[in-house]
Amino acid sequence: YEISECLVGSEMCIRDRRKDVHRMRLFDVLGPIMIGPSSSHTAGAARIGYTAQKLLGEIPVQADIGLYGSFATTGKGHGTDRALVAGLLGLRPDDPRLPDSFALAEEAGMKFTIHPVELRAAHPNTAVLTLKSKAGRILVLKAASVGGGRIRVTEIDGVPADFGGDSNTLIIHNEDTPGCIAEVTMSLAQRRINIASMQVFRAATGGYAVMVLECDSHIPHVLEQQMAVMPGIRKVTCLNIDEPEECEEGGEVSFLSCEEMLAAARSQNISLSEAILRSDLAESRLTEAHSREMMHHLWQVMQATSRDYDPAQRSRSGLSGGDAAKVEQAHQEGKSLGGDYLAAVTAEALKTAECNACMKRIVAAPTAGSCGVLPAVLLPLARSGEADEESICDALYVAAGFGQVIAARATLAVSYTHLTLPT
Repeated sequence: YEISECLVGSEMCIRDRRKDVHRMRLFDVLGPIMIGPSSSHTAGAARIGYTAQKLLGEIPVQADIGLYGSFATTGKGHGTDRALVAGLLGLRPDDPRLPDSFALAEEAGMKFTIHPVELRAAHPNTAVLTLKSKAGRILVLKAASVGGGRIRVTEIDGVPADFGGDSNTLIIHNEDTPGCIAEVTMSLAQRRINIASMQVFRAATGGYAVMVLECDSHIPHVLEQQMAVMPGIRKVTCLNIDEPEECEEGGEVSFLSCEEMLAAARSQNISLSEAILRSDLAESRLTEAHSREMMHHLWQVMQATSRDYDPAQRSRSGLSGGDAAKVEQAHQEGKSLGGDYLAAVTAEALKTAECNACMKRIVAAPTAGSCGVLPAVLLPLARSGEADEESICDALYVAAGFGQVIAARATLAVSYTHLTLPT
């Protein structure tokens, strides 16, 4: 009853407050490209470490890493520990060196300790990082991996925060004095940088404070330097994502139902993939060329994952590996129950899943757990010559569009420790 009531309420919110719904963009559904085995426990952990390193401004010489909840109980098997250390070394979630991060940390002279921690009212995939720079500066960061490789930073140096690091973000540590916020916003306005969202947190009146500003465009390094010498500013950090070219304004936002997608395609007399692409361009501000380039890259990574499959490799637990080769062999010996296409689908799904379990590079779609679904369906079609690369990429746009609808109406990654079932 409680779950049903919650779902009804969510649907009412979607219908009545369309623009207030948190949207997953198209390349949030298809992606990220990452090293397996888990988008939340591996890719998200790497992003937490990477963000912390950017906030510190350098690779730390010492790191104390506290793991809470699911991070603590299942993190070792998911490579959470290695992913966090990799992020602190400046490695991104798709860097093939991620599994070797402990050895890389030793080479870089970064000492670290990893241990469980107890927290109150925290997300179950939470890490608390205490970092020390060469100059002795200490940074304490608390962040959670919220699914699909996305994160939320919830605390910086004891001050509450709330940002994900997936937008151009300006983080300012300052004294809580009159005029400080105005100086910062005026500097952005003078450079015609629009503020998408702004949050201000402070420990006490007149004390230590943090401003978090998510911006629509790239934040130049020279502006960061100018702000750093303003009165009352203690530290300025920019987290810039890749800056796409802007496209023309207009168009519909991403769809909230399959009916809307179909209606848009019919009304404009275009394909379903084109309707989904146009919708995403209007919301993401990518150009069509950049979007298609990103989609082709995702497809190339899917192909490379299958191509690099090694049946002799095993996961860290030893439970995963070699099964795709057994399926292919069984089909060649005439022992499979389905035809050629079904056997190929099964083998490709297992190949990608096993590569994920063995901490190899995959495309989460939208999580690492479902990374084998799209390659399993599309790779056999491509290899048979029934679909060229453009057709495959169009199919990926359609799949992502359906994923956006699902993400608007349901949960893609669930923290099971939060579920309470009635007796």
